[in-house]
Formats: sequence, C-alpha cells, structure tokens
Amino acid sequence: MEQPPEPPQSLPSEPQTTPSRQLWFEQFFDLSIPWARREALDPVPESLRGRLAIQLSQGVTIDNTFHRENEWVTLDDEMAFQRLVSQHAPITQIILPHFDRVIPGGLFMPEVQVPSRAGELKTWLPRLTKSLLVIVGCLTAIIALPKFGLSLREFGIVFAIIGIMFGVYPFLEAASRLFRRVDKLPLVELNRRKARALFFVQALGKQSNTAVLILVAAPVLVFLLQFSGYRESLFYEGALRRGVAAGWPGDLFRLLSHGALHDGIIHVAFNMIALWQLGKAWILMRDWSSLWTIFIGGIAAGGLASAWLSSDAPIIAQSVGASGGVMAVLGALVASGMLARESVPAHIWRSVLQMTLVMIIFGAVFSSFIDNGAHAGGFIFGFLLSCILARCTEIRGPIQWALSLVAVVSFALWLVVVGRMVYQAVFLS
Repeated sequence: MEQPPEPPQSLPSEPQTTPSRQLWFEQFFDLSIPWARREALDPVPESLRGRLAIQLSQGVTIDNTFHRENEWVTLDDEMAFQRLVSQHAPITQIILPHFDRVIPGGLFMPEVQVPSRAGELKTWLPRLTKSLLVIVGCLTAIIALPKFGLSLREFGIVFAIIGIMFGVYPFLEAASRLFRRVDKLPLVELNRRKARALFFVQALGKQSNTAVLILVAAPVLVFLLQFSGYRESLFYEGALRRGVAAGWPGDLFRLLSHGALHDGIIHVAFNMIALWQLGKAWILMRDWSSLWTIFIGGIAAGGLASAWLSSDAPIIAQSVGASGGVMAVLGALVASGMLARESVPAHIWRSVLQMTLVMIIFGAVFSSFIDNGAHAGGFIFGFLLSCILARCTEIRGPIQWALSLVAVVSFALWLVVVGRMVYQAVFLS
C-alpha cells in the first residue's frame, strides 16, 4: 500500500541566521516543472564542497583581510557566519557544508511575517500616484502634438513608450499589488511565490538562449540593410501591401517577408526586446521548437489577418514588422498560464497580463498607423497553438519530434523568403 506523502516542513518562525540542515525552500522544488527543479540552482564547485562559504557583492574586510567583489570567502565556523549576517554584509550567494547547490542570497531567509495592509499602502500608493501622473503627462503631450505642428507618428510614439515604461507598467504593478491583497495570503504561499520566482530567475540565467538570438538576428540584419540605403527597395519587395489578397498566390511570400522589415529603430527595438524577453521565458517553460513554430506561424497568421481585415478598407498603404510573431508568443504565454497556472511563475504571469493590456491600449490609441489586425491574428494563433500543445503532453515524445521538424522547416522557409526579398532588393532593383 502506498504511503501518504509527508506534510511539507513548517517554515521557521525566525530568520535563518545560522546554516540549518533543513532548508525552507526545498519543499517548493517540483520535478514536473522544468525551472522549479533542484537543478535550477548552480552546483557547488568541487573546491568548496563540504565547506561553509559566502560570496560578497562588494569588497569587504573580514578579520583584517580584504576580500574582493564576487570572491568566495570560506568561513571557519558558524559564529563567523552569524557575525557577518548581523553586520548586514552584502552576501549574494551561500554554500553550506550539507547542501550540494549554491544558494542565492535571496533564498537564504524566508518571509517571517505577512505584510500589513498599512505597510502595503505606504509602499505602493505613492508609486501608483507617481505613475498616474506620468501617464497623464504623456497623454497630454500626445494630444498637444498636432497643435505645435509635430508628427503624431514620430513624436507620439516616443511619448507613448515613455508613458508605457515609466507610467503604465509601474501603475499596473502597483495597482495589482494593492488589489490582490498580499496581506491576506498565508505565509507559506508568500514563501512559495518567493522561492519559485528565484528558481525561475536562476534557471533563466543558466539556459542557452541561442534559439531566441537566431530569431532576433534576421530582422536586425535586415534593418541594417534598410539603414544602409535599401529601405525603399526592401519595402517594395517584401512589405505586406494592403488589399494584397487580390494579388494572390503571387504575393503569398509577403506573409512571411514583412516580418523581417521594420519602420524605424523604435519599431525594431521594441519588437526585438519583447521577443527576447518573451522568447527566453517560453523556452524555459516549454522548448525552442515550439517557440520557432509559434513565432514564424504568428508572422504568417498576423499577415493573413491584416490582409483580410484591410482588403476592403485600406487604412495604411503597407504593413511591416514582426509584431504578429511577438504577439503570438505573448498569446501562447497567456494560454499556458490559463491552462497550467503552476507552470508560470506569479511575477511572469503578471508581466504577461500587463503586456497584453498595454498592447490593447497602444493599439487603440495609435490605431491610425498600428496594424491591429496583425497583432490580433498573431495573438490568436499563438493562443490556440499553445492550447493544442498543452493537450498533447501525454504523447510528448512524438509531438516533440514533429514540432522540431515543423520548426526547422518553418525557419528554413522564412530564411528563403527573406533571402529572396534581400536579393531582389539589393541586386536586382
């Protein structure tokens, strides 16, 4: 007969200021979640196994000996460790004699009390007010631009980005913190979230992001060509033209080629930074092959939605950008969080929801030159594909091989289409 699982260890009522054999965060490891396993933490170097050691974030003198920044300092006994903790030494990582993994400083002590409501209001209400003032200021500037004869498309985007980075995102974070009532959460849940967030950060820092870098490289290289004087010819050869449906199937390649083109440095920077951040998170939670499939499929789906929605009512002459692919990855993360909440850390889930809301606001404010059809088409594609993948976990092996094949074929097709566009724009125009 199978024995019932042991109850999780209780959290210490006092901070762990001395090395203990029972570490509070070990109960939150989860073998079913790739980033929440023990392997998320770095292994202890061979030279420090069985030793008590700390790593410092800045140079410090200990027992008349100066230790440089990031240097590992071995300690003779627990009394020396206690003394350093009491002196608030800038400890970044810790090695314990009985634990085979390096412990980040943030994992050494759990939360020992739930934040009070008064403390939360005191911390987050001023941030909410400041971010709201930034939002109002940026909106006022955007509204006033036409009165001063300034272009809404050029200067409005700048104020919009400032408003998003320093207004909308801080506002949403502060608002969510105030309304989700952290003070009502059990202490064990607060510590679970703290541990899982640090596991995720550690795992993210260890993984290879080559697959994301490859996706980012193509649009960046094409943009450098645009900047070198080939913008008009590249747009002529590869941009998604409004009402393009009338020219199919001859213009089908534009469904992919437009994803490598961008309308300016802000456009390409915004898309590639978003792809880099979202792509890294997706690979850690899933794999590289599904990322490639979602991103390239999202470009095509976004292009298809854009052409279809604008075929009878063209607003913009042509559409460019990898936004459809980026929105597909965002949609996939939203679906993943909805279907398997434990697989997405709380702070990543908040960021994904905030970015989704920001993109909706951004598209509504600048609908005169933002291709909302491409954004919506990409998002829906990524959401649906993520839902399908989530239902196929029981046949992981065959699905993984199929996805890898589809990913490689999709990326190869994208490269061929983009290469054709570049060749015609550079050598034949």
